Amino acid sequence: MHRLIGLTVGIITATCLLNSISVSARVSTLWIRILTVPNDKYGFSGVYFVNEASVISGKPLRYFWASLQFDQPVPIKRGNQSVLAYKAISFRSVNCNKKKDYRVYKTAWFDKNDKLIRRNNVANPRGEVTEFKLVGDKAAVNYVCTRKII
Repeated sequence: MHRLIGLTVGIITATCLLNSISVSARVSTLWIRILTVPNDKYGFSGVYFVNEASVISGKPLRYFWASLQFDQPVPIKRGNQSVLAYKAISFRSVNCNKKKDYRVYKTAWFDKNDKLIRRNNVANPRGEVTEFKLVGDKAAVNYVCTRKII
């Protein structure tokens, strides 16, 4: 009887420990608001975010996920159709020493219900070098490059 009670207590304790480990091991998906952009010269306006947990250092590169939630929907092509996108999320990197080596690897476009409209993966595995066209891009890079990585 004592052995059965001890075994039951041991199983309950192990289950509780495993549950607490799995809860603490979950990755945070905290998006930090970087900048609200009024209508810029490219016609984009909205709010820029960076995913806090995604920022990783590859010395001197920093990799991160960024998001732009548009104030007004943006038409994008899906096949032969034009569909309205309300949000774009992209995986990017920047050389924090130069800040001119800015690359985009993947971009996903979402509708007003957060359903995926289209996903673009860049053909070059080193990413597609882009310019800082938007004010929000510069603000995201400044945030990512000044952040202390542990």
